Amino acid sequence: MIPRSYLFWALLWAIAFYFTVANAEDLPEAAPSEATAPTSGYTPMEAGVEGLSGEFSSGRNVFLHPYLSLAEYYTDNLFNVDDNEESDFVTVITPGIWVALPAARQPVVQINTLNTAPGGMAVSRFATNPRRRFQSYALYRAEIQEHKDFSDEDRIDQRAEGLMLFRLRGGLSLEVLDVYEINEDPYATGTSTELDKFTSNLFSTSANYRYSPKLRFRLDYSLYSLDYKADRNAFRERDDNTLYAFAFFRAFPKTSVFFEYNFNDIDYEQDGLFDSEEHRFFTGLQMDASRKTRARVKVGVGLKRFEESGPDNRTDFLAEGQIDHRFTPKTSAYLRLIRRTNETDIDGTEAILVTRFQVGYRQKLTAKINASASLSYTLDSYQGDITVDSLRGERKDDYYNLQLGLGYSITKWLNISGGYYFTRRDSNFNSFDYQTNRLFLTLTAAL
Repeated sequence: MIPRSYLFWALLWAIAFYFTVANAEDLPEAAPSEATAPTSGYTPMEAGVEGLSGEFSSGRNVFLHPYLSLAEYYTDNLFNVDDNEESDFVTVITPGIWVALPAARQPVVQINTLNTAPGGMAVSRFATNPRRRFQSYALYRAEIQEHKDFSDEDRIDQRAEGLMLFRLRGGLSLEVLDVYEINEDPYATGTSTELDKFTSNLFSTSANYRYSPKLRFRLDYSLYSLDYKADRNAFRERDDNTLYAFAFFRAFPKTSVFFEYNFNDIDYEQDGLFDSEEHRFFTGLQMDASRKTRARVKVGVGLKRFEESGPDNRTDFLAEGQIDHRFTPKTSAYLRLIRRTNETDIDGTEAILVTRFQVGYRQKLTAKINASASLSYTLDSYQGDITVDSLRGERKDDYYNLQLGLGYSITKWLNISGGYYFTRRDSNFNSFDYQTNRLFLTLTAAL
């Protein structure tokens, strides 16, 4: 039997193809893009795909873009442990394909998922600003990891996503998005000492209505489902129903004031002790100062109400900041700030209060050479006591991360890159401390 979701997407694609062909004369050409290939979801490999501009098939109504990357990395602490570290060499093969209808050289949105975030989104999204009356794309990639010394850790991660966006007359835009992933948590997540594999699916719809040149409204709904393979992680399996409501007022030519309300209904599969309803209220500023600068800053409060009488209800100060700035055509930087409550990855605890800071820098050294660097700090404060080695209390973890990358475009369709990745976790429970160094080298071809 064909799954209902496949029939749903097949019907949407049929409508999309008719809509595209029937209105081809109304569609402007896509805006030029600096990077035409999607980036790998495996963090140390991201630099290997940037800067490619090859294409297999491109026409007015379709763009087909297959790519393949081959990476090798060395790690001095494969399992992210404090004692008895094990080093290894890992080969990562990443085939992928991206299809856009009508032709476009880059996805219109970038979707970053996170399985501990209520609703599944790592950070809130900027509203999509379609240049055409219709745009869609589909992306699939697999990451095949093979270990030199620990073959039991070999795995294949997969990601498939698709988006359709309609811009209707009268100021209304509609969007449908779906992201399906087969993945796993990093080693040493929570209290786990094993690789925790999961599947997740994020389905999202959005309606954006421009009432006037100064006033705009947006309403989103999403369903995020998370399932784990091993029974030991059954306590993390859940379904999140999330509603987002926005009102934007353009106070200045390039700056809008906005109000945001989020409602999360979090339903766990295993008993209902940690089922909750979460209400979040924000006010903030969104700035599109120029093609060089884009920023969003918001502050607010989150009210988490558990359905059972066990855990205490929570009220937390929340904030988020996203700033991207292009200093010159060759130099850009970004800043990310976040404070919010996430769902827990330790059985018996209630939530994680996350405070995160990240800064990144990108530099185009020559026409063919690109460099990047990023630095981040994260504090995870678990809510609820745990007992480890006769010590009891609330766990707090400090994370320090550094990533350096350098890429060289050998040809229009072939890129080589290398870099270094460092991470350190300092916990108030010393047995959870670790430090890991990685060196990587990636070769990427995009037809």
